[in-house]
Amino acid sequence: MHISNPEEAGWLKERIETRLAFAMPDLGLRFADLTLTVSKDWQPSLHLTEVSLTPLGSGDPVTLSDVTGSFDRQAMLNGQLRPRAITIAGASIHLNRAADGTFGVALGEAAERTETGGTAPEIGQNLTSLSALLDTPSFSALRQIEGTGLTMRYEDHRSGRAWTVDGGHLVLSRDGDQLGLRGDFSLLGGHAYATTVEIGLEGAMYSRAVALSLKVEDAPARDIATQSAGLAWLGVLDAPISGAIRVATGEDGTIGPLNGTLQIGAGALAPDETGDPVPFQSARSYFQYDPATLSLRFDELSVKSAWVEATADGRIVLDRIEGGIPGAMTGQLRLSELVANPAGIYPNPLFLAGAEPEMRVELNPFRLEVGRPDIR
Repeated sequence: MHISNPEEAGWLKERIETRLAFAMPDLGLRFADLTLTVSKDWQPSLHLTEVSLTPLGSGDPVTLSDVTGSFDRQAMLNGQLRPRAITIAGASIHLNRAADGTFGVALGEAAERTETGGTAPEIGQNLTSLSALLDTPSFSALRQIEGTGLTMRYEDHRSGRAWTVDGGHLVLSRDGDQLGLRGDFSLLGGHAYATTVEIGLEGAMYSRAVALSLKVEDAPARDIATQSAGLAWLGVLDAPISGAIRVATGEDGTIGPLNGTLQIGAGALAPDETGDPVPFQSARSYFQYDPATLSLRFDELSVKSAWVEATADGRIVLDRIEGGIPGAMTGQLRLSELVANPAGIYPNPLFLAGAEPEMRVELNPFRLEVGRPDIR
């Protein structure tokens, strides 16, 4: 059964607006049209267009082109609107990272204003507001919010970079007090390949302790390098990267160790975008970054190129952290399975059992110092 004719739906629209105003006294809601559908098993759902949501007294309106919700049947028969699942289409999301590293997120018109210099509310504030909303009787049955066709913009004031994506997809789910967020999107940049990103977030109601997972496919190394001190070493590469990164935050927002598994495609070692890059066919890395000790531990770092093939492990300590990015790194790597022929100067490659060089890397400008190579 469908009710979508304006004359038939007028009274229903008025009744629904009244019910929603009663159920959500702190949230103003307006919409242009609605379609009521009742399935064969009497499951009711509403489709609203040109929806405007406004937190009364303080917030900016969030404009959504399309909202569909399925509702708790028994509650609806008792005159209560309690959504079980909501699907949103055509929303704008603005995510930014301030110079101090804190993240903020805004929706709708507030998102548009942040693009002209405004500040998005801090993520912890948004999580608290979301938890409070889900705790109300009107949303006690809500188990999933899905967003499709999303426009997302990420502005990173720390690195001075910005990215925009259309056609994003996000799903927020609730199971008791546990919250989960899953999303995927693709990004076209100034490269011959498209970057795809999958994000996962696990947490609890009213908690700032979250576990974040990120999977990327063909992301430019220099873009990845700007997002963490533990990833800054990737900034000397001009290559696409695929892999997974996992990190968790504590209840106080403190960031824990970052674990990464990266596959690096064909590219070049090109620090400072030098005009004389060193090409390689592939590389991979398994590593952990501990922000408490500012140290990187490589369980494996391998590279394959015409100049050198090697596998290494070891520990690097970051130095001179400014704006979340190190200016230098010092440590020691244990190289094994080493085959070298730099610049093709030897008639046959050199085969070495291994080496344990101590090194210091200055990142800006790039400078590599190697001491006590201990070649075997």
